[in-house]
Amino acid sequence: RSSFRQFVANGARFKLTVPKENCIISFACAGVRCPKCARRDTGADEEPFGNEALAVTRSLCLQREVDIEVESIDKMGTFLGR
Repeated sequence: RSSFRQFVANGARFKLTVPKENCIISFACAGVRCPKCARRDTGADEEPFGNEALAVTRSLCLQREVDIEVESIDKMGTFLGR
């Protein structure tokens, strides 16, 4: 399914616009554990390389068309896949 990346939360979590379905979804890469990046709202500490992972993912993916394959949905309603 083709979608458009709107927001990158960390190196493996995104908000995607799915034009065919006319909706925005939360999407996470299944099986990927990404280090936590620093958060401005809580002041939580980052894990090593968390901010770097976020920067790389933003530079490669933000505002670009991508193809996703949904494998499942977690208990919070986030779509999981690749």
